[in-house]
Amino acid sequence: MNLRCDVLVVGAGTAGVPAAVAAARAGADTLLVEKSPFPGGTGVTGLHRFICGLYLNGPVFSPELLNEGLVREVCEGLNRAEPGLRPFRLGKVDVLPYRPAALQSVFTNLLGREPKLRVMFETSVTGIAIEAGRIVKVVTNTTSVVPEVVVDCSGEGVVIASSPALHEVAPVSERQLAGLTLRLSGLSGVDEVLSIKVPYVVRQAVDAGELPAHLKFTTFLPGDAPGEGWCKLSFPPAPRQTDVPANEEALRVLRCLKDKLVEFRNASVQETSPEILDREGPRLKGRYTLTEQDVLDARKFPEAAARGAWPIEIWDQERGPTYRYLEPGAYYEIPLPCLRAQAVDNLLCAGRCISATREAMGSVRVMGTCMATGEAAGREAAGLN
Repeated sequence: MNLRCDVLVVGAGTAGVPAAVAAARAGADTLLVEKSPFPGGTGVTGLHRFICGLYLNGPVFSPELLNEGLVREVCEGLNRAEPGLRPFRLGKVDVLPYRPAALQSVFTNLLGREPKLRVMFETSVTGIAIEAGRIVKVVTNTTSVVPEVVVDCSGEGVVIASSPALHEVAPVSERQLAGLTLRLSGLSGVDEVLSIKVPYVVRQAVDAGELPAHLKFTTFLPGDAPGEGWCKLSFPPAPRQTDVPANEEALRVLRCLKDKLVEFRNASVQETSPEILDREGPRLKGRYTLTEQDVLDARKFPEAAARGAWPIEIWDQERGPTYRYLEPGAYYEIPLPCLRAQAVDNLLCAGRCISATREAMGSVRVMGTCMATGEAAGREAAGLN
């Protein structure tokens, strides 16, 4: 038996939850499907600690949000969960710290308050059917759905990846490095200098042949609790050119640090990302493609869906992370046609798989911007059905 709905949202991450809530609030009978048993996506499972892309990046911090609506509701929910957390400057940008469990709770509460919204967890899209320029059916591992409009908010672009007419993707050799995060405990003498020592020691071990080359871009940040720290490891993009499981390589890095840095002698891994998380995947073939120049020139559009100000952040396989910043206080706009599919009439995307060049996606893909494009896509989808 087929399920029917006005709007089907795929993926309950930082783009999908706002998309589903916005569509339901606009009056559409909305169905949200998510492969995990809970909402939040990589914002929860990726062990991220900061929401990026919320603020203008000027010479001094401004609390004004770039995007209002559900972005503000999420931030206010996180502030209620942990009143002591405040935005702070990380390098040249401002970020909002958060706990993944708090984000999951905020999203769960948002979803539970919408009477026109149904949620199906542990439900994965396995295929789609297109007829006469429209998606007429979406097949999942549990059922088939007949939607009026589809919004692909999955970071992997599972809907658009079903057809070459709907997406493009960079060759594996050109894609960004993927990431895996470790939360460590038992450290001693943790200070900001350790954030310099760790990459230096790991790079020396790579140069000596003790660790594989892709680990040379390992980074470290002190944690909030005493003796806590966070290591981010880099891996080749999928499909990966390494036969060593990620957890084994993580332990090799830890053994190297324990051997070479006294601060790590009693360190242990408390938590890791459940899998290596790709920074780059399929991108929609949309009605407009946001470009690198659009971002850097802070371009504005008549049909603006969302604002962005995060630098173009590219984790290159050879050079590691590079950042290109907008002018202080500037922001660009993402036009609505970036969310609309060119090949079919009833498909939108939000988050990491909108229509953008890979350089522009280096700015768009952060959580704050994903929430804003999600809300815009949900509202637009409700108006199309």
